[in-house]
Amino acid sequence: MFRAYGNNGLKNPERISGENPDLYTQTRAAVQQRATTTLKRNEKQKLAVQNDSVFQQVGIGESDSDDDNGGVRIRMSPHRYIDPDDVFTLPEVKKQNALRDAKIAARAAQATAYNTFPSVKSLNGCQDPPETSQQSTSRKRSASNSRSPSRSHSRRYDRDNGRQRSRSREKKRRKKERRRKRSSSRSSSSSRSRDRSSRARDTSSHTLMKMNKPAKYAFLTDEEYRTCDAYISSAFITQTKSDCENYTQGVPKKEIAKCRLSVKFIVGLEHNNILFNNIYGAEYARDKENRPFWEQLDRYLKDVPKETFFRYVPPVGGYWKIRDRVDLLNLDHIDDDVLANDSDNRKDAFTFELEQAKKTFSENVHNIDALIKVISMEEEMCRRNVGSFSSSNPAALAERHQEMVKKAIKADGRNAKLRLMKIELLIKMDPNSPTIIDDFKNLTITFPHEPMVWIKYLDYIQYDSNVYNYKKLKNAFEDCIRQVTGLTNGTLLSHLNAVNDRPLLRMFHLWIYIRYLKWMISCAHTPVVLANIQATFEYNFGLADVEKRTSTNSKEREVRLEEFWESGLPRIGDEGAVGAEKMLKQSEELSDEDIQKLENDDFDILISRTEETIATCLQAQRDVQISWIEVEREMMNIDARVKRTKLKDCELYEDHVDDLETCELWDIIPFDRIRYYEAPGDCANFDFVQPFLELLGVKFLNSTNCFTTTEQIISDWISNDSTVNFYKTPTYTEKKCFEVGNNILKFMLYNRLKLTENNPEYLDKTMVKYLLAMLVTEASEQEKKLNFHSFKLNLKNLVGTFITKHPDIFKRAMLSKITGIVYMEKFVSWWERALKEQEKVVEADERRKNYKEIKMEEGVVDDVKFDVILLKKDKERVQTIRDKIRDMIDIAIPKSTEKLIQSADSSLPTLQLHLYANVLRGRLSILNQNALEETRDVFCKEILGIHTSEFESDEALLLALDQGLNELLEHCKEKDNLESVDSIPELPRAEALCEALKVVAVFVFLDKMAFSRRAVDCLIANAITKFEQFEAKKNDFNRGTYEKYCDQIDLKFITDTLITFFSHKKHRFIYNENFKKLIFQASQAFPCDSKYAKMLGELHSSGRLQVMKLQGFTDSRNSILNAKRDQQFDPELETRLLMNSLTIMFSWMNAANRIGDAGNQILYKNWKREAANTRDPAIWRQVIRVASKLSQKILKDDAYTRARGQCTWALNLHFDYIEAKTVRKNGDLMEMIYLILEQSMGQEHSLFVTDEEYMKTQQEIGLQYSESGR
Repeated sequence: MFRAYGNNGLKNPERISGENPDLYTQTRAAVQQRATTTLKRNEKQKLAVQNDSVFQQVGIGESDSDDDNGGVRIRMSPHRYIDPDDVFTLPEVKKQNALRDAKIAARAAQATAYNTFPSVKSLNGCQDPPETSQQSTSRKRSASNSRSPSRSHSRRYDRDNGRQRSRSREKKRRKKERRRKRSSSRSSSSSRSRDRSSRARDTSSHTLMKMNKPAKYAFLTDEEYRTCDAYISSAFITQTKSDCENYTQGVPKKEIAKCRLSVKFIVGLEHNNILFNNIYGAEYARDKENRPFWEQLDRYLKDVPKETFFRYVPPVGGYWKIRDRVDLLNLDHIDDDVLANDSDNRKDAFTFELEQAKKTFSENVHNIDALIKVISMEEEMCRRNVGSFSSSNPAALAERHQEMVKKAIKADGRNAKLRLMKIELLIKMDPNSPTIIDDFKNLTITFPHEPMVWIKYLDYIQYDSNVYNYKKLKNAFEDCIRQVTGLTNGTLLSHLNAVNDRPLLRMFHLWIYIRYLKWMISCAHTPVVLANIQATFEYNFGLADVEKRTSTNSKEREVRLEEFWESGLPRIGDEGAVGAEKMLKQSEELSDEDIQKLENDDFDILISRTEETIATCLQAQRDVQISWIEVEREMMNIDARVKRTKLKDCELYEDHVDDLETCELWDIIPFDRIRYYEAPGDCANFDFVQPFLELLGVKFLNSTNCFTTTEQIISDWISNDSTVNFYKTPTYTEKKCFEVGNNILKFMLYNRLKLTENNPEYLDKTMVKYLLAMLVTEASEQEKKLNFHSFKLNLKNLVGTFITKHPDIFKRAMLSKITGIVYMEKFVSWWERALKEQEKVVEADERRKNYKEIKMEEGVVDDVKFDVILLKKDKERVQTIRDKIRDMIDIAIPKSTEKLIQSADSSLPTLQLHLYANVLRGRLSILNQNALEETRDVFCKEILGIHTSEFESDEALLLALDQGLNELLEHCKEKDNLESVDSIPELPRAEALCEALKVVAVFVFLDKMAFSRRAVDCLIANAITKFEQFEAKKNDFNRGTYEKYCDQIDLKFITDTLITFFSHKKHRFIYNENFKKLIFQASQAFPCDSKYAKMLGELHSSGRLQVMKLQGFTDSRNSILNAKRDQQFDPELETRLLMNSLTIMFSWMNAANRIGDAGNQILYKNWKREAANTRDPAIWRQVIRVASKLSQKILKDDAYTRARGQCTWALNLHFDYIEAKTVRKNGDLMEMIYLILEQSMGQEHSLFVTDEEYMKTQQEIGLQYSESGR
């Protein structure tokens, strides 16, 4: 009757005192026992509710969970479990089941009604249980017969009849139930699951059976596994929504991972850590320090990496917080503030911000910014809920947003953001709608002065293969360039007054023109790109006096330019070009035949190299597809030069007509195909020169990297040393582009030299910039040829060659000194790289030797090959070159015999050169004790005016040196303020050079300091302060553009000096944390500089955890940059996103390289993600190379398909795919040719060789040559 009685009770009841208690006493004791048990259970449940009332906060980052699906193991009290039937059963089925259960319970209550004074004596729990049901029946029967046989017989007769009637009713009910089950399968499954769950509960209360758990639930106990469904329901279900397929099939793999769950921790147990350890701490191992788990978690969560898309909301007041409840019943009034402070009503920051934005918009429906914020946040919420039960339909959401935007447009029809948002919502609803292009065109006509309108329009056509068309995108670019040119020059009067930020519009004009040229280069239209650049320089520099150029004579110069272009004379960028105006005057006496002969040498080279390429590539005995690709890529560079006259008019063409007709070469570029860049009429500094030259491959000393191609940036990351590098992704026209860029740079440099020949001592800023660009470009070409571990370098030949090529430059004393000091800085940086490379080679050799010894001990003979062997003479050569560099510095900038402050030649340029030379001397002497002592003496002589030997102690020396450096710093500040006009352009100012000298002095005298670590910490703190000041100055509108440019040069020089000393082996490990802080600050201050981005990637490539940390704060940067990119134009945004992606790719590449081929899958996954974000064909080419190492299926169906979907216009992308294929069929070549010809329809030129029969004929010829040679 009661659970406390009988053989199935949980425990035996307490005996009642006294002898043979009567039936009434026994019943009362049983009722009291049941009530006591219920009371205790309720008290335990109440205590459990209080203990479990804590917050559960979600961290951001990759989950370190207990199971494969991303879940976290959490112990929960049994009363919080939820039956899956209560969650997944439909409401109407629930109602039917409840009515049926009520009827069954009513019948059961009537059949087993409780009698307070039963006639049958209850069994005592302490008695032995009956053995069988027959013994129990016979015992009951004998007891009843002893009382009254007749009465018992009548009762037994009535009872049997009642049982028969109840059984018949039960059979009828079961038949009806079967019919109902057949008609409703859903009700049937629900009832069966309910019966099974009820039977399982009954069974679990009696006997514990062994459970067969799957492998992924091995971490759960048997009790936890039985309630796994209820645990999942209570932990993860936020909306009770029927999903029969999910319930019947179980929880699929990665189903839980779709919920935004990562590192889980519990908030609220700071003051009750014992309870926390009892509930949760046992799941995790403690560290060696025996620190409590909640302290470990608080320490580790400070560096948790954040996810890509979801915003990071830092916890307020720490990670541990007690749950506070507001006593709402005893308050006088309840307002919004009270409800907001209540923990039950408290929402996360994102939800609260969204509600506030909705409230702001509802109060004022004309608030456009609030509407845009609401729409963007609701879209983000929709993306966050993907995979959860509360996810919404993006198309339906876009449709609702479009209705909101239409209403706002009626109120403010001249708002470009609203009109643009309307089109974007239409793209989300129907990406293939034919009206989108027309809507964009109408919008560009209405708002030609809005950069974001043009950017969105071009992105829609360029990065979607379903929309892309060559003519369509070309017309869009040309319309944009034409209208923006009219706005910048003042000829488009209809929208001239609508321009609010004219400098930003000029920058957009240059940026969109460079983007147009980059697209043409990717399409393999290099001659068109070079023609546009040459026409640009002829229009702006070759046809008129720079100082007298006005917008009134633009038409006259255009007519003059067309006349010059069709004349066939050499243009700026060609050998012997001097400008259109001068060339036209010189050619007055030349005939057409004479002009044709000027190009005969170039045609001769073109014809001979074309025939050689066809013979060596197509006639080679190998796969015809590889031979065809090699021909195409070689011809890209051979035929990249812009032809001034027709090749068919050349005399050499007739002798080679048979071979040249089968190859489709470029023809002349007509003038009507040219879209030159017209600089603004009132722009006097010509800032467009450096971006154009950087696009062609020219290196500048202080480059922004915003206008270079991605292939050039990747090539800068690839160093010819032993480090892991990216795959090479050349455009195969870089040689010709670099040649034209060098010729243009020479023309610009000598043009500035002629302008300043009357005042040779004057340092023209533009002239010095071009001079140093030429030096850095030639030095970078030499650097690519160097082998740093052996470091075979002839310093005098390099400098002598440069002097021989440019003798006019070294006629001026100051220019020769500037050139010398910059060359010395390059030599010092190469020497430092050689030291690092030799250290890496030594470490690699030691690892190989240890591996070989281990194998030999195991009895395995393994021939370990040494890729690079460091010889003794290589080490000696590095030391010899260091001494030569020191001697060359002393020759270029002689040492001062007195204090720099009291020097007779105290001009600002001289002071800059002396400070620069001392910084280089300090960098060279850090690893040699003799050179170190000599450098210390030079520092004391030039800063203090005395030698080091004159000091009695090191403390006195350091104190005097510190005072002398501070005095010199004040002197440099005064010089910069008074003589800023005479400062050397492109070099750091005197103040920054003195700051760098203080850094050098600390490391030069570091072993003499009592508190060396404190001194280094002060340097880092000072550097961080300078970074903060730099950010403040950059946002100061009162500072000019050139001043901000100088601030950037100064801070970069100080940062590079610090990095140089931290990179040495003796400092790298001791001050590793300081080094990390410095690199992180540098990457934030200069996000477009690939040097700091690469260092940041190297620091975070030691393991997967480090890469995840890097991914965390890089994704935080990207989220901010993406939000800005959607709303405003900034020329640096694309480059910053690219650098962040390259940093992540570089880190994953180094981390994956440590585990060999097994890391290719990780590498491919992360590289593919970055390529999709950047939408750059050069990044996709890297992904294709990795995909080819995994499988051909991944290469074709995933990597190439995705790359072609975004960048179908990139010709080298298709070539790389063919090269990466290992299984090639006969028809693959023509299929790819037809594909390229189809997508390039409308282009002037696509491929050089398209005839398959011609290729097969050339292969047969090659076969005959090889057989005859045998």
